[in-house]
Amino acid sequence: MNITRLFATTGIALTLCFATLGSASAADKIGFVDLPRLLQDSPQRQQASERVEKEFAARKEKIENIATRIKATEADLKRNADSMSSSQLKSKERQMIALQRELKREQEYFNEDLSLRNNEELKELQNIIFQTIEKVAKREGYDLVLAEGIAYYSDKVNITSIILEQLKKDFKAK
Repeated sequence: MNITRLFATTGIALTLCFATLGSASAADKIGFVDLPRLLQDSPQRQQASERVEKEFAARKEKIENIATRIKATEADLKRNADSMSSSQLKSKERQMIALQRELKREQEYFNEDLSLRNNEELKELQNIIFQTIEKVAKREGYDLVLAEGIAYYSDKVNITSIILEQLKKDFKAK
């Protein structure tokens, strides 16, 4: 059983337990949060994306330059293959193969590093979101806030907009 399913099952079980207990111990206020929406729409996510894009811009440009050099070498080979000696032709072909290898290697490293960096930013963003959920839940008097794995929820328990507004306020306050 994966961790998300375990949390969802536990959350549903807790909700049912609270619902069946007497009013003195039942959860008075329950909320639901749409985590994917918060991850997508928060200004912190936009800032993180811009930060990563800026951080990787030089490497992306390097990859684009290698691709441009490959195209130029290909065009040169097509145009001048008939007028080149066999040694010149072999030299150009080796140059092309070397550029293609370099491009492939750079793309692999780039994608790997970009993925790692995006995961770091995502983890940080998740921490911010969960801290904000806790902050809002305490301020608004929620006894239980659920996320993910919920089969149904009504709009009256969906507090995603409240959390998103708090994320925006906290972002502006920085």
